[in-house]
Amino acid sequence: DGKTIALMPGSGELNVIRVADGKVILKDRFQSMVLKGGSFDATGKRLMVYGVANPSVRIYDTQTWKPIRTYPQSGCKRSFLLSNNWLLAAHYGSLLKAYSPDPSEEGVKIASRYYLDGAQTENRSRVFFLSQMGRVDQVDANSPPTLTNLFVDRAIRRIASDPNGEWLALARRRDLVIRRADLRGPDTTIALGDGRVFDVALSRNAQYVAVGNLRRTARVWRVADRTLVATLRGHSNRVSHVSFNSSGDYLLTGSWDGSARLWDMRVLSRPAVELAAEVRADWGLTLEDALNTPFR
Repeated sequence: DGKTIALMPGSGELNVIRVADGKVILKDRFQSMVLKGGSFDATGKRLMVYGVANPSVRIYDTQTWKPIRTYPQSGCKRSFLLSNNWLLAAHYGSLLKAYSPDPSEEGVKIASRYYLDGAQTENRSRVFFLSQMGRVDQVDANSPPTLTNLFVDRAIRRIASDPNGEWLALARRRDLVIRRADLRGPDTTIALGDGRVFDVALSRNAQYVAVGNLRRTARVWRVADRTLVATLRGHSNRVSHVSFNSSGDYLLTGSWDGSARLWDMRVLSRPAVELAAEVRADWGLTLEDALNTPFR
């Protein structure tokens, strides 16, 4: 809902921050090692966080910020809570398991593959997984969840989907491929040039695609004409996370410098003359001066 941001740093401590005033409203170190990631559910009423140590997954009630369930297993590289309350956990090593809403039941083995990355639809009905061998699989929210292979491309390093799950963004060594998830129609390929990709994100209807890289920046392309529309500077270390909010109005970036930044994407649709006037009024700078001013 754009009101809170959950940060999972290398320290292993979960921090939830209220966007309006920057106040930390939850701190929790439920495990001793690195937290790998997490997500809010489709309603925003639950937050799921996962990491390396045991226990590896915890789910919180966002009304009270109290934990409502903890999963006692370790080595969770990627995890997703599905719309039917099944939990998918891609463990370190070649194992994907699904855990039912009944905490007394054992996990169900879904696949024996080492997954590098994954992306979930906004309604939490599907997850796209990328394996170490470039295999892209789709898992659907059945009981238990079911897996379908879509295609194989050994050059892919990161994967993202738009909120509707209609499009996929595939980051390869030197380019980005935007492809329909149903594999209909031609691909759109965007040259990346140099710079290792650490994360990729795709906005609703595949309007924009963003990439975080080793060079401390996030770059944003407009997919329709493959135009680089923004290079976002301000982090002092690699940008390891990029994600659009549901509407695509904002982009969140996270970095190894320990900071997260929220970028207003709506400026991309505003006339340059209007932006120049605003910069001059607020900062006393020309637009060119503002663009060349280094961040601190």
